[in-house]
This record gives sequence, structure tokens and C-alpha cells, in this order.
Amino acid sequence: MQADSAPRRAPRHKILDFMRDLQLKLETLHDTLSRFAGMQLDITAARIAEDLNIFNILDESNDALTVTILATRTGAHLPGVILEGRILRYLASEVGINEAGEGIFAANSIMKTLARPGYRDGVYHFFNDIGPVPSALQAFLAENKYQDVSNAGRTAFQKAFRTDLPAFMWHSKQPERFGSLQQVMTVNGAADVPWYTIFPFEKERGTFQDLAALADVGGGFGHQCVALLAGFPHLHGKLLSTHLDGIKVMEHDFFQLQPVKNARFYYLRGIMHDWPDDECIVILKNLISAIGTDSQILIDETALPSVGVPQKAATINLTMMVSLGSRERTQQE
Repeated sequence: MQADSAPRRAPRHKILDFMRDLQLKLETLHDTLSRFAGMQLDITAARIAEDLNIFNILDESNDALTVTILATRTGAHLPGVILEGRILRYLASEVGINEAGEGIFAANSIMKTLARPGYRDGVYHFFNDIGPVPSALQAFLAENKYQDVSNAGRTAFQKAFRTDLPAFMWHSKQPERFGSLQQVMTVNGAADVPWYTIFPFEKERGTFQDLAALADVGGGFGHQCVALLAGFPHLHGKLLSTHLDGIKVMEHDFFQLQPVKNARFYYLRGIMHDWPDDECIVILKNLISAIGTDSQILIDETALPSVGVPQKAATINLTMMVSLGSRERTQQE
């Protein structure tokens, strides 16, 4: 299953890619340099706004608010009025929040989204856990003579956080950070076309009557099973992921043998891109002893085109490399 194949990519993605390409064509060299200069400010300003609860305050207000009122509600002192005004002006210019007048701001759809759990966690995860790693990448690559990165325990992540642990193991020992990572995964790809509307799920399931219709391997909080159950309520009790109503709980380390036997589908969403090739092979081999004659393994990943990789996919590809020693793969890979 190809997350970036033509049916899966919404028309808005194509429009966004076109607009980005147009912007790059129109930029002067000075424009490009200025864009580079401010690249880290978007997530930094958003993180500060989350810390001050500005997005929630504006979301809960029916009216536009002055910076003075915002500062009072966030508990900031008078100097905070000036600071918050500068942060909000930046967010208005770059992120597009509503500036209703001089020193007056109101919530819009972007701000309302950033006030929600999952998206709020995304701001914290991207600032806290993703942001420091690219800054360490250049020195890491230079020290390693620019070799390809394909070992989860030897990436720029270890250099950035001064640890010998692979990123996932390190996160598991940082409950607050790990919680943000888990939460942002529940909204990752939420606006995309659901996979089960492209893959002929019901047709392929056919007359399969066993208890395990689908095992969501490495399914986090079970958000994919929740969406699937909403689309196919008759699968109540036949989906296995995390402990949710209508979905059976099954804790499992996918580096161990799969305990769910003879499921119709074993679904892996965004698992392969988290791991180098050798680990991916282990994960898949651990399914072999579990699959029955009617079983199918569904791998839901981005398949990169050989030319013209979309900006979002190219960004994720590099992010996977610098933190996890993994990658987004082409169809051939």
C-alpha cells in the first residue's frame, strides 16, 4: 500500500506542492537566504505560545483579544505584553493566525487545531525531540566521513542528546516526551484518505469468520482500529490493538514472534519507515509463524517516486535518517 500513490494523495497536496514550487521560482537569492534564517522560528514561536496557553485562550474566546488581556490571562507581567505581542505578530506573519487590529488577535482554524491534544503534543515533540537533531547532523556526518546512516544506535540523535541509546529506547525512559510522541501519532495523517477506502478491505475479507479480522501491529493507541471500527461496526470485537471499546487489547513487541494466529490481516502502518532494513526483515519474519492460509500482511507506507519526491515525504525521509537510521523507501527498495 503506497501512502503517496495517486489515489491516496489529496488534490490539496498537489496544490500545496505547486504553490511551493512557484514560490521557489519567484524567490530572489536574498529571499532564499532570509527563508533559511528564520527556519527554526516557526516551531519555536509555536512552542512558546503553547507554553503560555495562548492557543487555548484564544480558542475559548468568542472575541478577538488584545495582547494586554492575553498577558493577564497567561499570568505574564507587563514586559510579557511586549514579548507576547512580538511572538503573536510573528505567528500572524508566518503561521497565519488572525491579526484583527493593532495588538489584537483572534483564533482561526490553524490556532484552533494547535489547541487540540495530539496537535499540541506535535508542537512539543517537534520542538523538544526533533529540533535538536538536525543541528547535530552536520558534525555527526563529518565525524563519520559522510557515510550513509543505517544503524538506529549510531545517528545524529545520539550526538544531540548525548546518549548511547537508540531513539525509541531513549524515549521510553522519558515518559513526558514519549507521551507527546504517542499522542502526535494519533493525528498523523488524520486528513489523508483512509487506507481502507483504497484497499478493498471488505471484498478481501470476504467470508472470513475467525475472531481476528485484523491485528494492528505496533498500532500505538489503536487509532487506526478506532477509525476502521467506525467504518465497519460489525467488526466489533474482531480487531486487535490497544485497549479500546470494541477492540481487543494485545500487548506485543514486534521483535518477538507474533502471538495472534491466523488473523485475516496483519496491518503495519508507518512501522517499516521507523527501522533500518535488517530490523524490518526481523519484524516481518516474526509474522511468518502466525499467518494462516487466508492471512495477508498489509504494509501501509509512503513509496517515494524515483524523481520529484514531494516536500513532505522528503522531509520525513531525512528525519527518519537523522533520528532512527531508517528511511522512506522507493517502490524498488
